[in-house]
Amino acid sequence: MRQMDISAMDDDNFRDVGEYVNFIVENNLIKEGLLLRSGKIDFVEDLKKVGCPKSIINLRKQKDKKIEGVNQYDFPKADEVDVYEWQNKKTRLWAGKILKTINQESFKLPLLIHCAFGKDRTGVIIASILSILKVPESVILEEYKL
Repeated sequence: MRQMDISAMDDDNFRDVGEYVNFIVENNLIKEGLLLRSGKIDFVEDLKKVGCPKSIINLRKQKDKKIEGVNQYDFPKADEVDVYEWQNKKTRLWAGKILKTINQESFKLPLLIHCAFGKDRTGVIIASILSILKVPESVILEEYKL
């Protein structure tokens, strides 16, 4: 696996997950432009800067401002939910609600998932989605570490 230069990644940890996964595996494993991740998007005025999502999942307690033409979902992590503790029933329920929402037939892509920094909460949900898509675990871990 080649090393990725992430120096060009912006401060809000925005990236097209498909693009990075495909770079890591040096192949077109998943379609680019459909699964996006980021830190907070509070100051984004132009949706083109975050991949023009049709749906946004916010994992923070603070709600996003309403964006016309975008389906927005809030799934704040409760204090007793440890995103790394999958044996915790509340953690599994939290993640399950998110994944069930994404799996709805009416759900629109591209999807942007974000939290405050685009790392822990976002990373765990992105990793779950990639696992469902049968992306190899080594690639999921590499994408998570970016």
